[in-house]
Amino acid sequence: FDEFTIDERGGKRGDSFWDCYPDLELEAKQFVYQECSKTETTFTVETLARFIDQRFYELNNLKKIDQQLVRLVESCRLDLRRFGVKFTANSSRPNFLGHEREDVVKHRQEFVKYFIEPEQHFYTITNDAVPQWRIPTTAPTILLCHDESTYKWGEITAKRWIMPDNAPFYNKGRGRKYSEGLNTYPNLNDDCDINYEKNSASAAITLGGDNYFNNQGILNEFKRLFQLLPFKKEYKNHNFLCLVDNSRTHIATEIHLNAFGMRSGTRCPVDKIDYIDDNNKKQTIECYDDDDGYSKGLLAIANELDVFVPRKCKLNDLKLLLSQHAAFKSVSRDLFSYSI
Repeated sequence: FDEFTIDERGGKRGDSFWDCYPDLELEAKQFVYQECSKTETTFTVETLARFIDQRFYELNNLKKIDQQLVRLVESCRLDLRRFGVKFTANSSRPNFLGHEREDVVKHRQEFVKYFIEPEQHFYTITNDAVPQWRIPTTAPTILLCHDESTYKWGEITAKRWIMPDNAPFYNKGRGRKYSEGLNTYPNLNDDCDINYEKNSASAAITLGGDNYFNNQGILNEFKRLFQLLPFKKEYKNHNFLCLVDNSRTHIATEIHLNAFGMRSGTRCPVDKIDYIDDNNKKQTIECYDDDDGYSKGLLAIANELDVFVPRKCKLNDLKLLLSQHAAFKSVSRDLFSYSI
């Protein structure tokens, strides 16, 4: 071996970075595993490089004085391959494949069907190498999306499709139409807790700083939207379909069936449950007994809600029955139409 390496053309001349920091390599592997397991797609090779750089200075109790990374991004890309990570298409991987409730699957099928049947009403694009716009053949409908998760998960893409001479609603040129709206609705220019994009009804939150949108904030957003829409001439004679994400799961209630016990005196996270029944009337169910002060339990609540419970019903089966009731039911997306 010595004769082979004496001319310094082969063999291992020194320890590699990971030979010197084996514990840091284990931390890097664990970090990659955690990041690749998340729902959002924000993890990059540079993320790993900066993590290694930060931990290197922390372990050695050193102060960083320049922007140079202790391990190059290119080297980290090779590390990811060694760790068994692949850079592949982020598609066809449902989060809970094979583990979804029947009501969730049914709701998703109804949701997709709602858009497939009136497809001719929407502006769509072809699936060609050079996509082309398909113009609606009947009464045109514009789909507006309110998706809080895009702010939180980082799923906004760098580019987007834009129709010529018909930019997205928040892109309003020099604001002339916004000024026209101010003449009718001066309150559009009032200061509020929502950070609106200039001359628009689009709002954003600062990650890690601002609070999540609450019920009143959502209502104010749509009020502002409906006040501005009539002044967008390009949208005249169009119907609007508003797709609202998290309209109930984040806004209306945070009551989860898993937080309740089955019998009297067991765990109960709330004093009462408020909900809207099938007749659009507000109803209230008290969760604690007035006589002894103990919690009623899901079985007693089910009886008050007129939910039929079979004999010898187990807790998980009872939760499934109650999940269909309006008092506990949550829908991730709501739709409503608006036309001008």
